[in-house]
Amino acid sequence: MRSHGLWKRVSFVIISVSVVLSACATPSTSPGGSGEAGSSVGQGQSGTQSGSKRVVWAMDQPVEGFTELFGGPASGWRVPYLALHDFLVVLDDAGEPRPRLATELPSQPAGTWKVNPDGTMETTWKLRPGVTWHNGEPLRPADFEFGWRVALDPAVPWNKRAVAAAIERIETPDDSTLVFYWGNLYPFADRIQQFDLDAFPTWNTGLMEAFETNKAEFPHDPWLTREFVGLGPYRLTAWEPGVQFVMEPNESWYGGRSKIDRIEVRFVGDDNVRLAGILSGEIDLTLANSGGPLPEVWQTLTEQYVGTGQGQLIKEQVGRLTYATPKWTNPLFGGNNQAKVRQAMTYALDRESLAEVMVKDRNLASHSWIQKGTPLHNSQGSKIAVYPYDPAKASQLFQEAGWTRGPDGVLQNAAGEKFQFECWCAETYGPVLQADWKQVGVDAELVVTPPQLRSNLEYQASFPGIQGTGNAISFAFIDGRFHSRNIARTENRWGGQNRAGYSDPEADSTVERILRALDQTERWNLEGDLAGLITRNAVFVWMYHPTAASSAAKGITGLKPSRATGHSGDLLLTWNIAEWDISQ
Repeated sequence: MRSHGLWKRVSFVIISVSVVLSACATPSTSPGGSGEAGSSVGQGQSGTQSGSKRVVWAMDQPVEGFTELFGGPASGWRVPYLALHDFLVVLDDAGEPRPRLATELPSQPAGTWKVNPDGTMETTWKLRPGVTWHNGEPLRPADFEFGWRVALDPAVPWNKRAVAAAIERIETPDDSTLVFYWGNLYPFADRIQQFDLDAFPTWNTGLMEAFETNKAEFPHDPWLTREFVGLGPYRLTAWEPGVQFVMEPNESWYGGRSKIDRIEVRFVGDDNVRLAGILSGEIDLTLANSGGPLPEVWQTLTEQYVGTGQGQLIKEQVGRLTYATPKWTNPLFGGNNQAKVRQAMTYALDRESLAEVMVKDRNLASHSWIQKGTPLHNSQGSKIAVYPYDPAKASQLFQEAGWTRGPDGVLQNAAGEKFQFECWCAETYGPVLQADWKQVGVDAELVVTPPQLRSNLEYQASFPGIQGTGNAISFAFIDGRFHSRNIARTENRWGGQNRAGYSDPEADSTVERILRALDQTERWNLEGDLAGLITRNAVFVWMYHPTAASSAAKGITGLKPSRATGHSGDLLLTWNIAEWDISQ
């Protein structure tokens, strides 16, 4: 069994953590924000003092902005986004839709979801009365029409376009009504939630003018960052780029005042410092989607954090995937004619051992995005091509494809070209891939993305060999990764999720049929067909289904971990953040 050096020792100088975190304690104030420090029990722990409740929340990556204009690899911003903004619908911990800005969900019995004989649809939404933006401006139906145009425009780097692309037009017949006209069937038209289609403020004339006249500068508008004004239960009161931002209750939120008075979101990129901060009480909260503790330290936290009564560990094991994407233009293994080479590379990987190293469970090794034990896998698993660990089979396939070992042990072809490429992979699992491939003559050079480039979409799309990544398993993942319309390119400012450049007309057609299938049985059959196509051609290198956990100080209440998979991505713990509280 392999081992690696991650978390071999958990020895920290706690005072150094205090210095790092206290450096974040006095943020700059944003326009309209108080920026005053809330009080808490102890040095930085959650609690109450003089009636004020304060939480320090640590994230592993800086938030550069909000909305899907900042989607992609560094997407921790999505977690606090649910606190600052609001949506027609949110998905709860069971993956069920709950109306928020809408008064109710569209439905066919109510006549607000019409399916036409030609396969088009209409859905009608009624907006909740009296909703205002954080600055007091009323929410208008036109705000959603503006957001739809942003999501649809190929000249801006919007990360998830599938829903917007399916809507042909939006009409706003009065001050409280939205009518979506769909060009095709879409099974989740009754749950338009975060990241599908967000409200953008039509009262912000500068933002609208930038969108209409200067698409290149539009993503840099201050409304998307330090001057964000949303609709959510919390408002942005301070922003210190690269360090932290502060959220305080939106006193006019229709759902009532949130219970926590101040949430300081600090960026702590070092895993060791973040863990030490949890144990020392300097950090009250880390969430699984944005820097929660890795499985390798769960035992430490169980013994020293949960076991001592200091905090709680909330584990989630639903709907995520870690995998690697070969660049489709790479001459070694890219393209539909190189399936045998990619199959060989997959046979060479001991994914069960990798899963044991990474998530302490060999059964979480993945062979596609459809996870074993789920109803979907029980129905469609027979269609998935499986490549068990078999170095001899890998060597045989390489030889059949014209690759044999040279004097230095590295594979080479008849022209003397070596099988060498860059593997842009995490420091955790990257060395394991490298070692497995080396055994069969593959020379993979590990490249770790610098932290400052993690959210640079053009850089992320520029990998020449193989790129490790992760996703929530969702229809957004299926459309984003497997449809050629989502290839990251200059025209969409590198905002497409398909950074590998994968393209196959059969995959495009199957994805489109999945997105139109209203019947679950039909949808599952089509998804099984797609999984068969993708795995037969070894389009991606599947690794494992990661487990995740959030840590929270003992006094924090109201957190509800996900119990299902959302149709469009992660079920985020912050869906009910207005209900979170700190016990006395």
